[in-house]
Amino acid sequence: MVASLGCEPVGRRAVVEPRPSAKAPPAAPREESSRVMARVNGQAIPMDKLHDALVRDHGRAVSQQLIADEVVLQELRRRNLPTNVTDRELEIENRRALSQLYQFDTSAAPEQLDSLLNQLLAQKNLTRRVWDASMARNVLLARLAERDPRATVTEEDIQRAFFEEYDGKFKARHIQVQRMVIAQEVMDKARKGEDFEKLAFHYSTNPSAKTGAWLPDIGPRTAPDTIPPPVVQAVRAMKTPGQISNIVQVGSNFHVLKLEEIIPPAKAKFSDVQGKLRYLVRDRNLDRLRPILMKELIDKAEIEYVDPVIRSKVKRGVQS
Repeated sequence: MVASLGCEPVGRRAVVEPRPSAKAPPAAPREESSRVMARVNGQAIPMDKLHDALVRDHGRAVSQQLIADEVVLQELRRRNLPTNVTDRELEIENRRALSQLYQFDTSAAPEQLDSLLNQLLAQKNLTRRVWDASMARNVLLARLAERDPRATVTEEDIQRAFFEEYDGKFKARHIQVQRMVIAQEVMDKARKGEDFEKLAFHYSTNPSAKTGAWLPDIGPRTAPDTIPPPVVQAVRAMKTPGQISNIVQVGSNFHVLKLEEIIPPAKAKFSDVQGKLRYLVRDRNLDRLRPILMKELIDKAEIEYVDPVIRSKVKRGVQS
């Protein structure tokens, strides 16, 4: 796939293949030809002009990609790890990246992948070369991430993934009041151990106060539309049954929440999916670590931009 760099085609007749002719200038020596981009009516356009235009228009972005590749390769060599990327590894990473962007099964047909990738490249104004280089760099970064202690999968990680992936539930109560000072009083009393249900009956202006102050069950990814998003987020943020939330404001009302129970998923048995979840969490840890490692490698590298045009663009923060 060849990307346009902002130049429109000049038409078929304007593009002339060099061929021997009685009127054509003599063939240039090999050394001279290597420095000539093209000839127009015998007049040479040097490669330097193309080089300068490309550097000015795209030099900073491309140079930073090349620098990223180099620091990763140097780190792999320092650790005596392989620096090659196989076609199979590229295909797997390509599928993984596209499946995350478009939420489809990684076993999709190659034709579907190509269609989605072409669509993405057009939307992002990227070339296939840039995409492939990024995928290769991801593969290499994964080799580093796999050996990083931060990629370690704990049993707590697997239990959390089980709860999230298979629709566990949070059961919580809430007290709704119309003044911050009252919400503060309620929160203080609840945290001192006063009966939350009785506090709700006494203070809450929400109709649920008469039936135990219960909220509908909230899942890790879904929640009833009747519950305001700030309340949902506050419930999900609580980790321990019995925990009392901070005050949550929703419009002119103030809420105090109590997490009563975390209900394990009923749709699956943990022992049946534990192995699958371990791989899932591992992949997520690697995804999270790759950009962190990339930044760490760049930050500790001694990078000198020698080309004055690129150096000036980097110094001024110019994107092109």
